[in-house]
Amino acid sequence: MTHNLSYLKLFVYFCWALFSLTLMAQENIETVSSTDSVVFKTVSINDVNIPLFKLSPLPDVKFKSIMTISSQDELEKLQAKKSCIAPNTKIVFSPGEYYLAKPIKIENCSDLIFEGGPNVSFYGKGLAVQPQLLIFGCNTNDNCEWTPGLDWKPIYPKFTGYSVFHIVNSSNIHFSEMQIYDSWPNAIWIQDSQSIKIEKSTFIGGTNAIFANGLKTQKIQISQSFWEQDPTGEVWSHLPWQHVHHGKFNYFNGAFFQSRDIRGQVLINKNLVLNAFNGVRMKVSPSLLSDNSNDLNKYVTIADNQFVKVSDNVIEPEVYLDHWQVLANTFVDYHAAFSFSGVAGVSFIAKDNKLILNEKPRQHVSDMEKKWMPPNDRDLHNGGTIFKLKGVGIIKGFVVAYNTLSVDYTNDHYPSMILNKGEFPEETMFVENVNSYGTFVW
Repeated sequence: MTHNLSYLKLFVYFCWALFSLTLMAQENIETVSSTDSVVFKTVSINDVNIPLFKLSPLPDVKFKSIMTISSQDELEKLQAKKSCIAPNTKIVFSPGEYYLAKPIKIENCSDLIFEGGPNVSFYGKGLAVQPQLLIFGCNTNDNCEWTPGLDWKPIYPKFTGYSVFHIVNSSNIHFSEMQIYDSWPNAIWIQDSQSIKIEKSTFIGGTNAIFANGLKTQKIQISQSFWEQDPTGEVWSHLPWQHVHHGKFNYFNGAFFQSRDIRGQVLINKNLVLNAFNGVRMKVSPSLLSDNSNDLNKYVTIADNQFVKVSDNVIEPEVYLDHWQVLANTFVDYHAAFSFSGVAGVSFIAKDNKLILNEKPRQHVSDMEKKWMPPNDRDLHNGGTIFKLKGVGIIKGFVVAYNTLSVDYTNDHYPSMILNKGEFPEETMFVENVNSYGTFVW
C-alpha cells in the first residue's frame, strides 16, 4: 500500500520548528536535589523562583543477540510464540509491509528492542465500521433534529482491545522507527509495565497512538514521533464536537498518549501531533485518590512538542495531577490548550509555550449537521481557549510563566474565555505572559 505521507519532510520541518524556539528569559539554577530517577531544581527568573524537575533518560537496552523478521510468515511465527523472547534481544524488521490481524504480545518480558525503519510498515486491524466522514447527515434511518436523550448508539472502543504491540507485565522494552497504520483502537498498549521507550515512530489513525494502564506502570518516554489521527482533516473542519466526544464518531475520542491510573514518570518530548481530537490525556480514578493520590499521575514532563489542529484538549490531566510541567511546546489551532475541569493536585507549571490561533475548529459544519447539536451548545466547542478551568479544584503551586499567545482570527469567545483570572487556583503565579494584544495576565 502506498502512502503520500513524507515522513522525512515532516521530520525536517519539525526539527526546524523546534530549533526555532528560543528561551524568553535568563535562568539561573539556585538549588538542585535528586532521587534515583528525578532531578529537582529551583530556577530563578527575574527574581521569581520556579520549581522544575528533570526525568532521567531511560538507559539503552544492551542486546546480545539479533532476531530478524523479514516476511509475513516470520511475523506470524513471532505472534504464535508461547514464551517470551529471550532478554537482551534486538528484533529487527526488514523493509516491507506487515499485516497484523492480532497483536504482537509482549507479556512478562524484559530487555527487548524492536527496531523498524523508514521502509517498514505495520498495518493494524482497522475499524469494524470505517469512518464515513462527510457522509453523515440526514437519511431514512436518522432523526436529524436534536432530541435530548437520543440514543446515537456510538462505537465505544474497548481499550483492552486490539493493538499492534500489547505490552503486559514487562520492563525495559524499547521501540524505534515503528511506522504503524490504521490500528484501532490503539497502536501500542501498555499494562502494568515499566521503562518503556518509544522513539522516531509514526502512527497514522487509531483512537490512541499509545495507551497506558495499571498501577504498576511507570517510566514511559516518547520522543521524536509523529501521530496524525485523521489524515482527512474532517474531524477538525467538519465533524460536530458532540458526535466525536460522545456520539456516533466516538472512536476518534482518544489521544496521542492516554493513560488510566498509572504511577507516572512520563516524558513526552519532541513529537508532532496533527489533526487529532486530544493531545495528552491522563486520568486517575476518583476511587483511588484516598490511598494512592501521592503516587499517581506523578512527574510528567511535556516539552518541545508541536500540537497542530487539536479538536478538543491538547493537555488534559483528569481528576488528579502531581508535579506536571509543560515546557516550550508550540500549540497551533485547538479548542483548548489546557483542560483542568474538576482537577486537583500538586504543582503544575506552564512555561515558555507558544500558543497560536489561526483557525477555529469546525468551520465547515453544514446546516444539516448543526441540527444534530443541542440548541444552546452549537458554538461552545468551536472557540479557542487557553485554560478550561470550570470546577478546578485545589492545585498547590500553579505557575504560568513566559508563554506567548498569537490570535489571527476573529473569535466571539475572546477575550472572556481567556481573561478570567478569578477561576484560576488560589495563589497562581503569573510571570510575564504576552499575547498579540499586549502584555496581560491569563
